Amino acid sequence: MTNPITEFSLIDRFFKRVPKNKSVNLGIGDDCALLNLPQGYELAITTDTMVENVHFFADCEPYDLGYKITGG
Repeated sequence: MTNPITEFSLIDRFFKRVPKNKSVNLGIGDDCALLNLPQGYELAITTDTMVENVHFFADCEPYDLGYKITGG
């Protein structure tokens, strides 16, 4: 039986070898990347997955789930 692939092993396997782009200050790693914009500015881009019965339960109120997603 093989070990299940984790978020970080997936990143290591498929994305760590991608050549660095000059417009990227902080690339793939966890949930955020930092991109260069005009001089003196950066753009933080983030994404994450919320999976039912892993990160929240089916009976979770939408307001409470939205609060959790925004980092509240």
